Amino acid sequence: MKRRAFIGLGSVLVAASAVGGWTLTRDTEQPLLLSARDDADGRHYAVGYRLDGTRVFSTPVSERCHDVYAHPHLPLAVFVGRRPSRESYLIDSRDGTLLQVLASPPDRHFYGHGVFHASGDWFYTTENDTADAGRGVLGIYRVEERRLVRTGEHSTHGIGPHQLLWMPDGETLVIANGGIRTEAD
Repeated sequence: MKRRAFIGLGSVLVAASAVGGWTLTRDTEQPLLLSARDDADGRHYAVGYRLDGTRVFSTPVSERCHDVYAHPHLPLAVFVGRRPSRESYLIDSRDGTLLQVLASPPDRHFYGHGVFHASGDWFYTTENDTADAGRGVLGIYRVEERRLVRTGEHSTHGIGPHQLLWMPDGETLVIANGGIRTEAD
């Protein structure tokens, strides 16, 4: 590798880490940066780029996305709708194929974040209960044959759950309740 190419790759990595919303995955032989973008006309896209800047995919989606979560073992990624949102998107990270439009239940909306369990069997999202105004819930989805199937939910015991992260033990999920009530409609 030439010095300029090495410096260029380093610049891309530093820039990507400084820009929120980029996720680095390694589903194939080359790392892939995943993000979401809007164009000048306000259309929304789920995107994947190689570290050299080559676009792998730009998949149109109907709602603006906030964050991206790569599956720990499979070439899948969930692009979670920006709060408040009624949709999130399961995408094949190899080519950008839209596998599933994940619609929130009628009395819920997504709050922009999610996380896969390390096993890859489960995906969790922060959601708002619109029937019980402002009650935060943790949506629970099972990964089944490249689909996400909702299996239940738990209360987050607060208003406006937003970010969620695993503690170092890999089994304790921490949820930040922001305290801000946001409704989709």
